[in-house]
Amino acid sequence: MMFCHFKTVFLFKEFFMMQKIFKVDVSPNVYKSQDKSFPFPDLTHSFCPQCHKQHLHLHGFYRRYLIAKGFEGIILIRRYICPDCGGTVSLLPWFCHPRRTYSMGFVHYSLAGFFGWSGTMVSFIREFVFNHGIPFTRQLLYQYRKRILKNCNRIMMDLVRQFHPDGPISDSVYDRKRVKDALNLIETTAPTPYTVSMDMFSHGSCTYLTLSAI
Repeated sequence: MMFCHFKTVFLFKEFFMMQKIFKVDVSPNVYKSQDKSFPFPDLTHSFCPQCHKQHLHLHGFYRRYLIAKGFEGIILIRRYICPDCGGTVSLLPWFCHPRRTYSMGFVHYSLAGFFGWSGTMVSFIREFVFNHGIPFTRQLLYQYRKRILKNCNRIMMDLVRQFHPDGPISDSVYDRKRVKDALNLIETTAPTPYTVSMDMFSHGSCTYLTLSAI
């Protein structure tokens, strides 16, 4: 019985691990070089987003791997904790895609390029690696494509909320064409794909590849 109780508490605290994306005006290389001296957002005056009872406290850092254009290596992630419920908040720089090794920029530009590509997947990968210098596999691109197609409706809803277009983002009934049109809107309207992803995540903890119930 005692073991079950401890297991329940552990699972409860695991549930309250939250990530927050913040804007970064430097490259991953500069971010890494500044290490713990980077000017991270101060959340110590913010109430816990889970229990809303206590202000957050500093809770050290953890390390995560990142692959981006011109960068591959370990970066630091600042973490905060609630002294009441034990929930944690991790600050992700906006070039990171939550729970993904490859950067948000890679996710966007690989998908936008692929959905606009008329040749084979192999030829696209070869061209993309040549232009961007980031190697990846067909299996990874298959996974990304499958995820963003399943997430198509949520992305459409978020883009309507963000940009308030006069007409529909896409008049197609096919998800592949709808995703292509959505990515094209981001390319032509948004300041950066990072802005769109950060806004999506702050409103619904959902990004290009995070599946939603909607």
